[in-house]
Amino acid sequence: HPDICHSFEQGQHLYAGSAEFTVLRVPDERFCMNVINNSSVVFRLDVEGQRILFVGDLGEEAGDDVLDRVPREELQADFVQMAHHGQSGVKKSFYEAVQPKACLWNTPDWLWNNDRGGGYNTGPWKTVETREWVKEPGIPHHFVTKDGEQAIPLPYPL
Repeated sequence: HPDICHSFEQGQHLYAGSAEFTVLRVPDERFCMNVINNSSVVFRLDVEGQRILFVGDLGEEAGDDVLDRVPREELQADFVQMAHHGQSGVKKSFYEAVQPKACLWNTPDWLWNNDRGGGYNTGPWKTVETREWVKEPGIPHHFVTKDGEQAIPLPYPL
């Protein structure tokens, strides 16, 4: 509805107080695989001298497209919201380009542990694999919704 909905444009900047949002990607119709997740908007929040990259449920195909189209310095962020709850989202190369110091996981306990009911890493999800990806570079901070509500005061000591 035009009174309550607004379409974003790539490169658009939005401001709220000292916070600046930059739209880095808007959905397009080139992707015929994983269409719903690949329709995620990607935006970056710059506030208090830190950057947070939000990628929604972005899939591999659109994640690769972002890597091809957006300069690395625009993607690099202090925090990254893990794509698609941290499983079956973007590829490892995407997180390597972002170079985060903290990961934001909107992930419940069962998905965090890939537990369909048979114990740790017995389910079909790839969260544990993604956790290994971000363990390799030694990212020290992880905020996971399974741990309950968390407040992250900015600037955050990273």
